[in-house]
Amino acid sequence: MLINQPRRKRGQQPVWSGHLGATLIAIGAQLRLLCPLAAGAATVVLVTARLLGPEIVQLPRWLTLSVVGMTLILLGATWERRLQDFRAAADRVRPAVAALR
Repeated sequence: MLINQPRRKRGQQPVWSGHLGATLIAIGAQLRLLCPLAAGAATVVLVTARLLGPEIVQLPRWLTLSVVGMTLILLGATWERRLQDFRAAADRVRPAVAALR
C-alpha cells in the first residue's frame, strides 16, 4: 500500500536529466575523468534532441544541414589542431628519449 506520495509532474524529468548530465560533465571535467564526462554529454545531447526534435524537423532542410556541416567542420579543425599539438610534443620529447637509450 502506497502512502500518499506526491506525484511528479511529467515535465520535470527532462529538467532533472539535464541537471544530472550537466553535473556529470562538471565532475568529469574537474576530475579529468572521461566516463562521467561522456555520460553527461550523452545525457545532455539526448535530452536536448528529445526536447528540440519536433522543432528542428520543422526548420528548412538547408538550415539544418548547414548547422550540422559547420559543426563537423569545427570538430575537424579542432581535431587537426590537437593532432598537430600532439606531433609537436612528440618531436620535443623524442630527443630526450633518444638520449636515455
